[in-house]
Amino acid sequence: MSTGHFAVVSNGTVSNIIVYDTTTQQPTLPAGEALTTALDALSPMPQIGWAASQTNGVWSFTAPSAASPALTIAQQAAIALSAGVQITSTSTPALNSTYACDPASQQKMQAISLYCVVNGTFPGGGTTYPWLDMSGASHTLTSVAQGQALFTAVANYVAGIDFAIAGAATSLPNQPAPII
Repeated sequence: MSTGHFAVVSNGTVSNIIVYDTTTQQPTLPAGEALTTALDALSPMPQIGWAASQTNGVWSFTAPSAASPALTIAQQAAIALSAGVQITSTSTPALNSTYACDPASQQKMQAISLYCVVNGTFPGGGTTYPWLDMSGASHTLTSVAQGQALFTAVANYVAGIDFAIAGAATSLPNQPAPII
């Protein structure tokens, strides 16, 4: 019995390491995948994710570089969107914080903003409205104008993120986003 470790290679990359008995088993691979010669004598033994190439029946393997590839601007933008937007207010420092700008938060801001435009007050007829930051701390919006300023700053930041994700911007929007 001859059992060994073999690499399954797909598109030039080791996609799996299998162990099988070459005298009794014949592994079936999907189209486009290749099975290497035995890996057991190699040190270090190739792993999943390594580059693999075959020249004249001889397999060679290259470990991935230790450095992570640089993130694209779209990837950076997606991360920034989930991290929220830092807001600074010159007139009301109590609003200074980092606020969520994920799709659910954007939807809530849009609904409250529209309500304020239509009714001239916050939902529930109040003159103030509590708004939570990313840490869960409550900040009191003391006027509809202040709420609209906060929501507008967040919307402008999200628009900058959207432009970066779409490839229409080469940098992320600046933080903090100021409001008066």
